[in-house]
Amino acid sequence: MNNFTKSIVYSGVVLAAGLVAIFAIYNNMAATPGSTVTMIEPAAGEETMADPSMMDATAEGISNMTTEAGDMAADAADATVEATEDAVDATVETTEDAVDATVEATEGAIEDMTAEPTEEPAAH
Repeated sequence: MNNFTKSIVYSGVVLAAGLVAIFAIYNNMAATPGSTVTMIEPAAGEETMADPSMMDATAEGISNMTTEAGDMAADAADATVEATEDAVDATVETTEDAVDATVEATEGAIEDMTAEPTEEPAAH
């Protein structure tokens, strides 16, 4: 067999092993009756129910963190808009200054070219 055929066979074996593992885990999880997220068994072996007040506090904390993250994102967006506006203003000012300098230099060059010569050129 060449290397390509070997890699195809190997990939098929790995895929089959992965599927077997997934089905075994799924069947093992489904086989235990009454297993839900609210049933927690600590390391000591005592079975306890999840505390509803703790779940409410966790949900409230997540809600607060989500709100804070949204506020931070809005603040970051505002700062980005302000920075962009400042950059645009600075670019416009620099461009206007460059245009003014170019116009002045061009006008000066035109005046120099159109001015009448003060001396007669020397005859050879």
